[in-house]
Amino acid sequence: MSQEKGSRIERALVLITYTLAFLLPLIPPIGIILAFIGTILSIPFLMSSLKDLKDLKYTILLATFGLLTLPSLLLSISFMKSLGYFIGVFLLMCYSLAVALLIAKGKLSERKLIDMLLFSYLLVLAFGSLEYMLDIRINERLLGVILVKVTGRSGLSSTWSYMNRYANYLDLMIPINLALIFIREGKWRLILVLALFIAKSQMVLTTSVGGIAGIILAQAIMITLLNWRIGIAILSSLLLTLIALKEKIWTLANKYGVLSERYYTWSKVIPQILKKHLLFGVGLGNYGLIASQIDPLSKGVTTHPHNLYLNQLVETGLVGFMGFTLLLGISL
Repeated sequence: MSQEKGSRIERALVLITYTLAFLLPLIPPIGIILAFIGTILSIPFLMSSLKDLKDLKYTILLATFGLLTLPSLLLSISFMKSLGYFIGVFLLMCYSLAVALLIAKGKLSERKLIDMLLFSYLLVLAFGSLEYMLDIRINERLLGVILVKVTGRSGLSSTWSYMNRYANYLDLMIPINLALIFIREGKWRLILVLALFIAKSQMVLTTSVGGIAGIILAQAIMITLLNWRIGIAILSSLLLTLIALKEKIWTLANKYGVLSERYYTWSKVIPQILKKHLLFGVGLGNYGLIASQIDPLSKGVTTHPHNLYLNQLVETGLVGFMGFTLLLGISL
């Protein structure tokens, strides 16, 4: 590849990454298209930067994750389906590696990337507030056709079209929001404090039980990392509250969610899957296939286990799960 062509690809990747950070939360279908373009461009960029990759620790992490996930593909219960998911994961790994390399080379600014996420986050919160006041909902389509309509559907979803998706987004952004309060100064700190209050209020309005529980736990862990005595006190209080009010919490959770179905999945379906496929899993993307066989009456959730870690464990087994936790732990 010529140096001029390589420079054009590099500039395009930088522009796409900044745009993706801003647009994905606002217009998810367009964000998905940009992510696809980014993954395609990352291949020639990485091929022309092999010397630089050797010095990047993230390369070893991703290679380790890929190798530990490979057995789940070779021994999957549906090879072709798992192969499609594996290729998708590989392409995303290439894009994330390209972004890490661009940051290491100083071509991509971490500060600017966070700013793009932050500006988008504030607009998403603003739309969520508008949605709550006017009952506006967005119904998205993958190819970028955006439909806005008035509806009485419960559960706040903002630009994400579904309350659980919005709750997952807030689970990611609220800890970042909290951390930035201690980093940014002046008017930005005031804006971030206000945004944090709005985000937590909107999290409750999503009525996503998992999302609300997730953010409570995430904040408790963050506090524990800053001050382990206070953190342990908070975690202990949460545990005691859960034990003391377990029946009321269970009733409330089932009122706004499907906790009983998830509990059946976690306690009955997943143990049966792991009993047969503990070491290497059933293969990426195959949870729904195996769960519907074990639970034909759909007493539990047969599409996905509603838990990222359990999903990873079931689909890639203990071997792949070790790679996933290693990648996640060192990245954090």
